[in-house]
Amino acid sequence: ELVDGEVSVEVEGLTEAGDYELVVRYTGATDFESSSSDPVTVTVVPAAPASIAVSGPHSVTETESVSYRVQASDTYGNVIGWVTSDTEITSSVEADRVREAEVTFVFTPELADRTLIFSYTGEDGQEITTEVDVQVTSAVESLAVDAPDTAVDREVLPVVVTALDADGEPLGEVTDYAGITSSVDSDEITGGELTVVGIGEREVTAEYRGQSASAEVSVVPAAAGVLEVTGSD
Repeated sequence: ELVDGEVSVEVEGLTEAGDYELVVRYTGATDFESSSSDPVTVTVVPAAPASIAVSGPHSVTETESVSYRVQASDTYGNVIGWVTSDTEITSSVEADRVREAEVTFVFTPELADRTLIFSYTGEDGQEITTEVDVQVTSAVESLAVDAPDTAVDREVLPVVVTALDADGEPLGEVTDYAGITSSVDSDEITGGELTVVGIGEREVTAEYRGQSASAEVSVVPAAAGVLEVTGSD
């Protein structure tokens, strides 16, 4: 029996969370017999959050909406739990819509991959961030070309190109990003404006992201002026 004293035990390197049984063993010497204490259950809980890991898609299609989950771990790799509701998500494309843990990758005329930034703020105010790169594939399945059906020679016509999805629904105007050509070499094209030169039929074609579409334009002569003749018989 120990009188007027105490025994303390330190266990170093015990970092994995879980329940452990702790037993103190005494190795006897000449005057004392060897003995062991009754087991004591020790629970090691995770430390404060030190990192976050994101679960969710790394490749999507434009206009797709997907959800992500965020899990926190301590510095020893012990999983603390899901912290999705306490995590803010931002995208490298400001137009993307973020609602809680759901991200909608909007259509952009210039196809762009994304970097999502996940920021978790702990109870002590510490901010932990991580980034996820997301590959974005095109949702464009067809095009629509809008141009006047008829025009007069030398008239300047507006040409509007719209990208369409698999259901034929418009994704957005892409006139400035499409290649526009005319079947008549003398026609002049600047941006979304077509100057028709010469009478007759022509086909105006737009190409964008591997898709193409055309519109027919019929050009007629400009109206003749009125000739007024004056004089005496």
